[in-house]
Order: sequence, then C-alpha cells, then structure tokens
Amino acid sequence: MKKIFILISIAFFSFGCSKPEPKAGLTLQEQKEDEILIKQDNEITPDLFPRTSRAMHDFNMKLIYILKPSFDEYKEQKISVIHTGVSNFLKNLQEPTFAANAFLQLDIVGGVKILGRFVINTTAGMFGVMDVAGAMGIKRDERDFGQTLGVWGVPMGGFFVAPVFAQTTTRDFAGLIVDTFFNPFNYIWGWATGLFIDVSSALMSMYNNYDFIIATDKTAIDSYTTFKTMYLQYRENFIKEYTIFGNKQKEVSESLTKTYENYDFDMEF
Repeated sequence: MKKIFILISIAFFSFGCSKPEPKAGLTLQEQKEDEILIKQDNEITPDLFPRTSRAMHDFNMKLIYILKPSFDEYKEQKISVIHTGVSNFLKNLQEPTFAANAFLQLDIVGGVKILGRFVINTTAGMFGVMDVAGAMGIKRDERDFGQTLGVWGVPMGGFFVAPVFAQTTTRDFAGLIVDTFFNPFNYIWGWATGLFIDVSSALMSMYNNYDFIIATDKTAIDSYTTFKTMYLQYRENFIKEYTIFGNKQKEVSESLTKTYENYDFDMEF
C-alpha cells in the first residue's frame, strides 16, 4: 500500500501545472505535427502537469533502458514454459477483480465467464499456471475500475505520468486504488505479498513490452506525445466497447487494433 500513497502524493500535491508544450529540439514541421497531436489529446482530456509528466516519462524511459540488458539476457536464457506459467499464474490472481468489474458494468454474462475462467484455471490449470480455460475457448477479459467508472459516464479527469506506473488519468488512477483495495488476495495473503505480486506483474508486463517501447521511443518524433496519444485513444475505445450510456461500440477501429495488438497496456510507457 505504501506505493499507492506515494503516488497519490506525487499526483495531487507535488505536480506543478504548466502549459503543454512540444519537445524541445524539433524541426518546425515536427513541432507543428506535435502541436496538432497535443491539441487532439487535450480534446479528450487535459494534460494536468505537462512539464512534470515529461520528466516522469523520461525517468520511466531511462528505467527501461537500464533494465534492457537484463531483459535481453533473460530472453536468451528463459524457459518458455516456465515464463508462460508464471505469467498465467499472475494474471489468474487478477481474475476475481476482472469479474467484479464486469458485474459492476452490468455485464453479467461477461462476469460469469471470467469467474468460470478463474475456477477452471485454479483447479484444472494448477492454480492458473496453465491456461486451460483459454484452450477451451474462454478468452481472458481484463476489466478494471477505471474502465468501470468510464462505462458509467465518469470523465477521464486529467492526464499525467507517474513514476513506474507511467501514463494514467485521474479516473484511471482512482480505479487503480480501488482495484488494489478490493483484490481479495491482499486480505488473504497480506498486503506485503500483494505488493510483491503487483511488482512482479509490473516487471512481467514491462518485459513483455520493452522491445515495443524502445522501438517507439527511437522512431517517434516526440515519444511523450506518442505514448500519451496511444494511451488516451486506447482507453477511450476500451470504455466505448462496454459503455452503458450511449451507443455501444463493439468494434474498435482497425487502425487502432493494429497499432495496439502487440502492446500490453498494464504498463503504459
């Protein structure tokens, strides 16, 4: 829980507000393109602390580059079966929270399917190490409370970047706190174990994404704006898929799907 209170303090007390501005050192054309993206993003939700968020983004990217040699070495030496088993186990621990959010979104069928996945994988899948339910055609359906708030019409609030947790909004950050408090395993095994599981999940997600993150950072005109745009558009479409108020949008645009298909937004750098 200590990490939650630290990030709350950073997010709501330490950040200084300032006017959004493109990355320094861009050509005139690149600066114009970046300004257009910033304007489009601000139409979705305002950038609360752009200068501080850029500093946090730079910190997160440096962390990725520092960890890259370790990730590369692990990729060369890892045993795929063990890696997949650990990843499945960590995801399985989140299934009750996914189910709870599905029920809160009034998606009873979806909630029952998620609980079914959890029961099947916890029993036949050796506590989730094997994704037996997935093999049976019951796909993982990840829901979070930030999405639930959005489904019920709560606006995004404002955008900011937190250390390690990376891109988020005030709504999604509040959802993270609620999901943490309502994860039953934190009460069964204790908060220290829950924190260890959260950190392990974050590192696993970071490992799964680091090639994509670095490639995007090297090719983007302004990686801060690029990742911000990707995150906001992804979350907007993720919520529209299950929205209760307004028209349901079951199909995410093909271009967005292609952009995000290899990116796990559990760790949105």
